[in-house]
Amino acid sequence: MPLIIIFFIWYGIYGRNNPKIYSKLHNKLGWVIAICILFGGLSGFSSLFGGLLAVSIVIAFFGAPIWLVAWLIARSSKGKAKAKQDDYSYYKQHYSQPSENKGTTVTGLTRAVPKRRKIIQKFNQKYDLYLTDEEINRIVDASYMSNCWEREILDMDQKYDTISQWYRGDSAWLRAYLHAFPVQNVTSDFESQRSICLDTFYQVFSEIDPGKYESVESCVREINHRFMTNFDDITFSVAHRFLADNGYKFELPHFDVRGVKSDIDRLKDKYDQETAGSGSRSGYEKMRQR
Repeated sequence: MPLIIIFFIWYGIYGRNNPKIYSKLHNKLGWVIAICILFGGLSGFSSLFGGLLAVSIVIAFFGAPIWLVAWLIARSSKGKAKAKQDDYSYYKQHYSQPSENKGTTVTGLTRAVPKRRKIIQKFNQKYDLYLTDEEINRIVDASYMSNCWEREILDMDQKYDTISQWYRGDSAWLRAYLHAFPVQNVTSDFESQRSICLDTFYQVFSEIDPGKYESVESCVREINHRFMTNFDDITFSVAHRFLADNGYKFELPHFDVRGVKSDIDRLKDKYDQETAGSGSRSGYEKMRQR
């Protein structure tokens, strides 16, 4: 039984906070418990045959895995620490700090893999995003290496009156991308994700040429029809601003009032030109009196 207790302590502290370990064990906990009970029974049975056999079984089935797990944890933690350090300067520059930092993470987000996954799944469903299970798992995995992805999950756990409030901040480009595109390319590297969003927005805007449309609404309708997307006026504005900030300036849709006349106005001008100099009344006025 002590082996089961030690396993659950290890799993609670390390296992469920490591996405790779959690993905391998969370569906197999029943088997692990059964094995622990079996090994515990063997250890108790072996005590009848002498202390040497008991020590051998403990070393073989208990000591070796603990050392292996400790080595894996130390190895993976070193890599994560380096990745987090590389990402932290970008995080400090582009994200405001949370009001209260609770816990052991930079943002105060829970360390548990299932809780992080549940936050994304709930937000994904509530606001009709298009994240697949694979993409959700990728974001969860990335959050253990990237402070920025960690913060994205934290912000998904906040309360919003409307989804428009979620677009606030320097990562609005990412959030508009996640909401507007049904087929997405999600990567663990945050800078690479920024490049993906920039390239995707540029492709849409360069092909659609927003300046030729009379309104944002008509332009958005055409974008959604042509690319099968879910843009609205807010995500359109976010994408346009993001492109402009990165040197890609596209003319906004506008209604050109110059030369825009009704059929009556054009008919009046025609008769005025035809009867120019024929009297004080315009040709249009004479026509109406006929």
